[in-house]
Amino acid sequence: MSGGAPVDSWIEDKDAFLSDLPLLQDEGYRVTSKASGSYNCIALSVRDHDRWYWPGEGLAPDGRNSYWPPGCTRDLTVEAFVEMFSGKGFEVCDSDDFEPGYEKVAIFVCENGEPAHAALQRADRNGAWRSKIGFNVDVEHELRSVECDNFGTVHTIMKRQLHRR
Repeated sequence: MSGGAPVDSWIEDKDAFLSDLPLLQDEGYRVTSKASGSYNCIALSVRDHDRWYWPGEGLAPDGRNSYWPPGCTRDLTVEAFVEMFSGKGFEVCDSDDFEPGYEKVAIFVCENGEPAHAALQRADRNGAWRSKIGFNVDVEHELRSVECDNFGTVHTIMKRQLHRR
């Protein structure tokens, strides 16, 4: 992965983007989408590009209500995020290593113990992780290269098996 690809022009306010994520620039990244406020990192992690997932009540940046699956606890806790991802077929696992046939999700937690970010390791990308960076672009990256004050650090890894058709 490397920065500087032509799609870097899709990044809104690239200087601020990279100053917020210093490890991303050091370890490399690949932009995979244009900037969008219609979905967030949690939605990306469950492959839903139409909703802004967040357990708290309130509005998404585009004015719609934030979404949290019915029946899931609407608390800003690791347990609530694990519950939500479990409802999407994920289970807690011990390793962030790539496993063919599995997708993985990493839940990032800030110093105050609250979840703040999630990243997806797709089964078809040989171990690359993908994150939605706020209202900005999606990027492929090394898992810990998006650890920062705003996103926190990796706390919990979950996986789900993909079924071949």
